[in-house]
Amino acid sequence: MGVAWLALGLACAKDDGMGAGADATSSATGSASETSASTGAPSDPEAFCAQFTDAQSCPYGDEAQMIWCEWVEITPVSIDNGRCVLGEPLGECLAVTGGTTVGGCVVPPGCESEPYWSVVDGEMRVTFRCGGSPPLGYEPCTFVEPITFEPAECGCLCDAPMATSGDGSATGDSGGGGDPSYPAPDGSGACPAQTAPIELPGASVCAPFCAGAGAMCPPPASGDAVPECTPFEQPGGSGTPCTDHPDCTGGEACGPDGTCIAVAFWACRLTCEGGETCSDGMTCTGGACGYL
Repeated sequence: MGVAWLALGLACAKDDGMGAGADATSSATGSASETSASTGAPSDPEAFCAQFTDAQSCPYGDEAQMIWCEWVEITPVSIDNGRCVLGEPLGECLAVTGGTTVGGCVVPPGCESEPYWSVVDGEMRVTFRCGGSPPLGYEPCTFVEPITFEPAECGCLCDAPMATSGDGSATGDSGGGGDPSYPAPDGSGACPAQTAPIELPGASVCAPFCAGAGAMCPPPASGDAVPECTPFEQPGGSGTPCTDHPDCTGGEACGPDGTCIAVAFWACRLTCEGGETCSDGMTCTGGACGYL
């Protein structure tokens, strides 16, 4: 069994281009007095910033009034039947917490920067920030493990293998062809980001990471194989007899031989133990779909 390991990396101390942080907002204070004089002291920073409707008029900073506005690029995101659906990207002038920056940020695997989220009029929206202040009302996404975030929609912009465009078509590299959510390893046996190479009897597949027992997995591109979040073993398990995962403790899971195993990671398999049909290009072997 092959194992793909992903690690958090520290981003360089820079701004991500989507929000200039305090340095840029302080440079905009030259026009602040004119705006403040014409509008008066803003009692609602978010409403105040929203009056600026384009990137040219938006940058604004006023230390006396403690208000900063920045033009922020946002992507609406939803999850439909286990697949990410990305809306049309948009830009808005948003109020930010001014006067603070950080020297960098921790970028989760597959993400271009640190993701933040908010719900606006019932719509989940995600943006990236690094080194600057986040918009008011936006919270940092919580990285759980590769492909898994809280909220789950945050992972849709971080090379999640289940991501689709707004028209429902699959995005991303399928590796060796076949099902784009469960690609084949390439000629060297390597898999795309957010997946792990899994060996089956006479076959292999790149399995997308998942969050644990019962967690969501991408559906098959075709056929009726059943997606299942499965634990993959590493040395050191207790070997305690079990019938299901709750029987195990200390982060262990119930393995296929009925004993508790130490878990290296959880990843999705397309199971076909009941005679289900695998996605086009895949074969049922050992109770799961893979590529011969």
